[in-house]
Amino acid sequence: MSKGVHVTGGGQEVNSSSPSKLILDIGVDSDGVIRDRSNTSPVSFLRTVSPDTYDGVRCVNIHEGAIKIDKPHEIRKAWIGGNLRVQCRFSIYQPTPQNIIFGSCYGGDKNCPMTIYLYFSRGSSNMYFIYNTNWDTMTTIKTRIVNGKWNSFDIIMRNFKSDIYFNGSLVTSGLDNYSNHGVVRDYDVLIGDQSSNIGPAGHKFGYIEYLRIYNDSYY
Repeated sequence: MSKGVHVTGGGQEVNSSSPSKLILDIGVDSDGVIRDRSNTSPVSFLRTVSPDTYDGVRCVNIHEGAIKIDKPHEIRKAWIGGNLRVQCRFSIYQPTPQNIIFGSCYGGDKNCPMTIYLYFSRGSSNMYFIYNTNWDTMTTIKTRIVNGKWNSFDIIMRNFKSDIYFNGSLVTSGLDNYSNHGVVRDYDVLIGDQSSNIGPAGHKFGYIEYLRIYNDSYY
């Protein structure tokens, strides 16, 4: 188990039909180390992050922590260009009311494009994608997400228009954000929390098997 801030780099075994386009691949490698298997960026662990097995799946336990992408410039470039793909397989475990799967945002800052957000409160269990520059311009990826079940999403952006899949089914088609696309700010880019929560406290999320980002929308 890893606590505090630890830095790892390198990578092995990228499972992709187009590895040259892969700019982030967070998961547990064959040697049991959590890393970016695309070799694009080292990562840091905030609070407690560890390799784990949940419901038979080898995964990253980020329930008590988060992963910081130390060199996110390739991700920012892909977003600005309007062509990218984000894939993730995850399981929610006893979450706090608000959670960030991926993003670069502060709670009070309206500029938060590319944030993938979970809300568990007052009977809701929903996932949202912030496709513009404002929290108010989010689209719903999924409602009534079941706690403790493995799920996946796939966001495919081509020329600023996004198709979004959840567990293999198309849920949104042609979502256009060209007119107010925005720039991913120079805040910390995190998996499992928002950029303002880098101290001892934070949101509780669960597990990820992988989170991958490609610098175009190959399909």
